[in-house]
Amino acid sequence: MENGVFFGAMSVAYGMPMIVEFGVALDVLVAVLVLGIFLFQIRERFDSLDLHHLESLKESHFLEATRSLEEDG
Repeated sequence: MENGVFFGAMSVAYGMPMIVEFGVALDVLVAVLVLGIFLFQIRERFDSLDLHHLESLKESHFLEATRSLEEDG
C-alpha cells in the first residue's frame, strides 16, 4: 500500500513524496514527544518507572472495590 501511495504521489506532482515523508516524520516526532511527556509524568508521580508500583495500584483499587461490594451485598 505504501508503494501505491508513493507511485500515486509521483504521478500527481513532482514534490509530493517529500511532503508525505515530512508528514510521516512529523507524526513520529509528535508520538515520541507525547510518549516522553507521559513517561516523565509517571516517573514524577511514582519516583520510578517500575511496573510493580502500577500493579500495586491496580490491586489495591480492585481490593477496595471488592470490599465495598461485599459490604453493600
